[in-house]
Parts: sequence; structure tokens; C-alpha cells
Amino acid sequence: MNFSKTLKVNDQVFVSQYYSWGSPIYIKGVVQKLTPSGMIDVLIGYATEPTRFNSEGRERGVSASLAARIDNLPFSERETAIAKEERGKAANAALQAIKVENFCNPDAETLRAETTRLQILLDKTKKLIEAI
Repeated sequence: MNFSKTLKVNDQVFVSQYYSWGSPIYIKGVVQKLTPSGMIDVLIGYATEPTRFNSEGRERGVSASLAARIDNLPFSERETAIAKEERGKAANAALQAIKVENFCNPDAETLRAETTRLQILLDKTKKLIEAI
């Protein structure tokens, strides 16, 4: 994809950075400059200086495996995808946090109270899952 033909100064973009342990990290950026030769300067996150990308969206001066890249999804679509992923992570964290108490010789009332507590936690988690 030739980003130098589709982007304009002040367009918002996501820049992806891949690390060895898995999925990319996406950081918001703003196009600062487009050069006549097709280079793209993007101010990423809280940086004070822009990062230069070639017209295909790969960071200049960094090996291909380590280079950041301009995301090829439109900004709003990536923002929606990131929000969905974060909701999924929140639901998973809520589910993982549910722990059953270990009682020694519990009576029926104690077990009912524990069941109620667990049901409330499960209901909250279910709402988080439905929001995905």
C-alpha cells in the first residue's frame, strides 16, 4: 500500500510495533509531513520528534523485523478493534478473578451465601462478555 498517496498532513494513524512475544502494540500518531520523495513523518504517542516512514509505511533506518509500521486499517476501524480487544481482556480478567472460598465443614447457609456471591460475580462477568 502506498501511504504517501492516501495520507494527508494531520491525519491520525495507528503505528504498529511487533515484539518477539506476540501481537503488535498499536500507538496513535499524527502525520506531520509528507515529503516530495514519498517519505512520511509521523509524531507517535508522546514523542517530541516525528518518526520517518517510507511510502509503504515502514519505519526508515531500522531493520525490517524491528521496524514500526503504519497500520493499513483505517484509523476508526483499528480504534474499534482495539476497544473490542480491551473489552475481551477485561472480561477474561474478571472471570479469572473469581475464586471459590474453601470452607471447612460449611453449613447450608454459608454455602448459599457463597453461591450468591459467586452468582453476582458471574453476572458482572457475563455483562462484560456481552459488551464484547
